[in-house]
Amino acid sequence: MNDIITRNELVDLLKMLIGKRCSNTVYVRTDDNHLISIGVEDGAIVSVMAGPRHGERAIATLQNLRSGTYRIEPGVAAHRRGGLPTSDEVLQRISSEGTGGGGDAHWIQNTLCKLLVTYLGPIAPLVCQQTMAAAGPLSSRDKVLNLVESLAREIDVPAEADRFRAQATHELARALG
Repeated sequence: MNDIITRNELVDLLKMLIGKRCSNTVYVRTDDNHLISIGVEDGAIVSVMAGPRHGERAIATLQNLRSGTYRIEPGVAAHRRGGLPTSDEVLQRISSEGTGGGGDAHWIQNTLCKLLVTYLGPIAPLVCQQTMAAAGPLSSRDKVLNLVESLAREIDVPAEADRFRAQATHELARALG
C-alpha cells in the first residue's frame, strides 16, 4: 500500500471498477491506521468492511475517511455479508458527509478527545461527548475553533489549557485549511 487516496478518489475508483464490471477487492489503510476493504464483484459492491464493522456500519465509517494508502487485489475476499444497499446507494452514502456536519468531523472529534485525555485523564471521553453534543455540527472553521475553546475551558490549569489549544490547533491545521 503505497499510493494515497482520498474519500472522493475512492468513490471515483469504485465507480470505475463498477463501470468496467470488475471483480476486485480494494484495501485502504486510513491515516489513523484502520483497514477498510470493499469487494466489487461483476460490477457490484458486494462487501464493505471497516475494521470490525460490516455493511451499514462500515459505510458510515467510510463517510469520515480523509485519506489513506490503498491497493487493489484481483477477486473478492471471502468476507461477504448480506444486507448492503445497491452499489449506487453505497457510493452516494460514502460520498456524503459524515455525521456531525463534515467528512472530517469524526477525525476532528477523535483527535481532540485523544489530546484531551492527556490533560483530563480517564474522564476525558465523557467530557468530550458532552461538550461535542452541546457544540452541534462541526460545519465551519469557527465551530471547530469554538469546540477547541470549550474543551480547553474544561482544563483547570491555565498553562495546560493553553498547551491544549496550541496542540489542537496544530493537529487540526490540515482540516481547518
